[in-house]
Amino acid sequence: YIFGKHIDKSCHKVEQARQLIAGEGKGSRSDDLKMQVNPRIWVSEKQKSRARELIPDNCGKVLGVGPAANWRGKTWPVERFIEIIGWLTNDKGLMPGAHVAVFAAPGEEEIAGKVLKSIPNGKGLDIIAKTDPGTAAAALSLCDFYIGNDSGLMHCAAAAGVPTLGLFGPSYPDIYRPWGEHCDYISTPKSFDELIDFEGYSPSTVGCLMEGLSTDSVKEKIANIFQVQKL
Repeated sequence: YIFGKHIDKSCHKVEQARQLIAGEGKGSRSDDLKMQVNPRIWVSEKQKSRARELIPDNCGKVLGVGPAANWRGKTWPVERFIEIIGWLTNDKGLMPGAHVAVFAAPGEEEIAGKVLKSIPNGKGLDIIAKTDPGTAAAALSLCDFYIGNDSGLMHCAAAAGVPTLGLFGPSYPDIYRPWGEHCDYISTPKSFDELIDFEGYSPSTVGCLMEGLSTDSVKEKIANIFQVQKL
């Protein structure tokens, strides 16, 4: 398959892949594929076993959190993740008493570690730079809900079938949002292009560009997801 000019690059990446496989001018086959193409994570038995060591069977409900990203600009402030976790898991929350699995890749230990340390009562599950990507995906599949920045972990959670909320700012949700009916996203009021439209912008030195995304708006979105999906 050749990723050629027939691909509509304004579409979501999954839809672009469907177009690539379907090709042009193939009529109903293209429509059929549109209904069938959904990413899925495949993991080994060894990875599943290791995931169960990280998230034991007796954990009950598990909230997965991905507080880091590969770029500072699209990393939501740590203190806001901490607030959302407390709101979800307190006695009157949507996931009362849930364990919290904190995921992060190597190099993201500092941000993720702050979130992990904030989780009381021994409810934190440390999955920070401790696995290969497949094992991380297997562990994500054991979560009941996942919230995180636009990242590979977010897409793994979505492909593992976990109800997922992606947090977006300086990236394009129309192209990169988590895929599937069990997924949703929320963005900063300003678009990517608006966020970086200032004198002196440099991706290598810019700070957080996610300040415009409030915890109140994220709470409202989560509450809606839980209601719609009956979580």
